[in-house]
Formats: sequence, C-alpha cells, structure tokens
Amino acid sequence: MTDAALSGPGYDLALNTTAAYWQKAIQNPSRLIEHQIACWGKTLTHFIEAQNVMMHKDFDAAQTSVPLDKRFSNPLWNSHPYFKFTKQQYFHNAEVVQSSIESIDGLETTEKNDLSTFRNKLSI
Repeated sequence: MTDAALSGPGYDLALNTTAAYWQKAIQNPSRLIEHQIACWGKTLTHFIEAQNVMMHKDFDAAQTSVPLDKRFSNPLWNSHPYFKFTKQQYFHNAEVVQSSIESIDGLETTEKNDLSTFRNKLSI
C-alpha cells in the first residue's frame, strides 16, 4: 500500500514531459541555450555577490528576498553566510524548475498541473 501524498507522477507524465522537452529543444535549440545561460548567469551573479560579502566580512549587508519557509526557521539560515547562500540558491533552483515547467509546450493543462504539484511537494 502506497501513500498517494508521497507518490511522484507516473511514468506516462515523465515520458510525455521528456518527449515535449526534447522536441522543443530540437525544434528551437536557441531557446534551450537561452534558458541555460539565464540560469547559469543568475547562479554566477549570486556566487559573485556571496564572494564579495565574504571578502568584505559584511555578512548583514546581503539582504535576501526569499519566501518564508518553515524549513529555514533557524536563525542561522539568515545570519550565517554559508547557510544564507545555500538558502538563496535553493530558492533560485526552485524558481528555475517552475519556469521550466511553465515553458514546456505540448503538455495538457492537467499534466502541467501534475508537474507543478510534484515540484511543490519537493521544494515548498
């Protein structure tokens, strides 16, 4: 007996999503490259900002604008530079996954909703 709340999407959703993703990548490779560059650019910018904060030892300067999440309720998530960086990167990655789901064409609305629900189970 499996708990439906803990189950991931079925293999058919994974197959349809992967097929739609690669079909779009083949039809329009620049869109895939553009998405990757945007993701890496934001990650590198975040890393450079974290390095600058560490070099100047101005740990309180880097204010974050991330959603409230009970998993990050310990004060160290907001005061320790490493934990703050990790938390910000986590939310950035969750945003990238969500934008990827929204940009997949060729899926039914229910399939996109299933992917978003699965993503929410993993990240929020």
